[in-house]
Amino acid sequence: MEYKLIQDCLKGYVLTREPETVTDELIISFTGAPADATAVFENGEGNSLYRLLKDDTCAIPVAFLKGCVRVTVAMLNGKDSAPKYVCEGIYTAPIPSVGVMVCPDGLDMALELISARAEIQTLRERIDGLCARADATDERITKMLDGYDFD
Repeated sequence: MEYKLIQDCLKGYVLTREPETVTDELIISFTGAPADATAVFENGEGNSLYRLLKDDTCAIPVAFLKGCVRVTVAMLNGKDSAPKYVCEGIYTAPIPSVGVMVCPDGLDMALELISARAEIQTLRERIDGLCARADATDERITKMLDGYDFD
């Protein structure tokens, strides 16, 4: 299973959308993960599992895969400003005598991505507007200090 972590909105989405069957352990890669990040998993029973990412990859034992698994990637360095990626969950279903089937839990990923991108674009436009207003104000103040009319 492969995740893509998006820096702009601090979210992670599963790139591999097809269900897969796991018999021993689920290997997960996180493209775009910060160095020394930790993946935190919480299964449907409320149990947590922490995995330090090595080469942006970690493994989860099949015994942990119960219910819908929540996924978060974070820097556990004690700093409040450390990035924390809230990721799309993993839906699991046991298949007797075979293993566990896993697939992305979010079915509306495309809509979520479009919404996140639209929000980012709106924020960028607002920032650009504020910068333009700040530049105009700075110019007016400079003219006032130089003794010019500011119209």
